[in-house]
Amino acid sequence: MKLPRLRWSCRIRQERRAADCPDPEAREIPATLNPADEHHMTVHPSSVLAAVHSPAIWRPRLSRGLGLALMLAPLLALQARTPPPRVELDRAERAVQRAREAGASSAAEVELRAAMSYLEASRLAREDRKRKDEIALAARAELEAELATALTRAVQARQAVEEKAEANARLRRELLGEMPR
Repeated sequence: MKLPRLRWSCRIRQERRAADCPDPEAREIPATLNPADEHHMTVHPSSVLAAVHSPAIWRPRLSRGLGLALMLAPLLALQARTPPPRVELDRAERAVQRAREAGASSAAEVELRAAMSYLEASRLAREDRKRKDEIALAARAELEAELATALTRAVQARQAVEEKAEANARLRRELLGEMPR
């Protein structure tokens, strides 16, 4: 009887099926092989195959994989729970604070209110876990706050120039002896 060319796993499955088969003739596995097929498979008694392919041999590999999965599961869960860093939001908050300290509430009130509304929208986007919206809104809030700061400093510089111009005009009048009008 010529055996088909099978790999080890196929041969083992064939032997197990044959062992479960109720027909005694079908259960017989030939002890001799075609010499051309000898390099592909070898016939072993089923007791040897059972020992070699028992689940106990595969258990260490399974436990390694299971151990790795158990080690990675908390890390993945922690990563999913941990919110991303608030870098953009913090920068925007600091920019709004600098604008307030510079006096933007009186000189650039519209820009400061816009920055604060964008900052609040960025916080809401963070709570909704909309990362792209959070970053975009925080960047817009930072830009509006910087604009408010720049406008405030420009107004303050203009006032300082006007004060210096008045002081210079007063000194010129005093030095040249002009009479105040």
